[in-house]
Amino acid sequence: MSDAPDRDGLASPRLEEVSDGIFAYIQPDGTWWINNTGFLAGTRGVTSVDACSTERRTRAYLEAIRSVTPRPVRTLVNTHHHGDHTFGNYLDTRGSSSTWLPRRRRRG
Repeated sequence: MSDAPDRDGLASPRLEEVSDGIFAYIQPDGTWWINNTGFLAGTRGVTSVDACSTERRTRAYLEAIRSVTPRPVRTLVNTHHHGDHTFGNYLDTRGSSSTWLPRRRRRG
């Protein structure tokens, strides 16, 4: 299973600031059920774009957010409904008064 904590050979995710206050959380290649995500660190809180597929990965993502800012995740935007982008949603919003914004269906 690719999410096993003792798996050898799987690189660690990396955090890249792509613009002032905008971060990409890039997970390693090499296995399925891994997604990239990101966040915007604002003056009043964090807007997260997607969560991760597992509790362990989402907790690591939240730690990466905390390495940049102590502010809470206030808004969570999901790009689509697949589990690798949404299963960790409950951890992003835990203990805060955040808003969850699912992506609406496109017209046309």
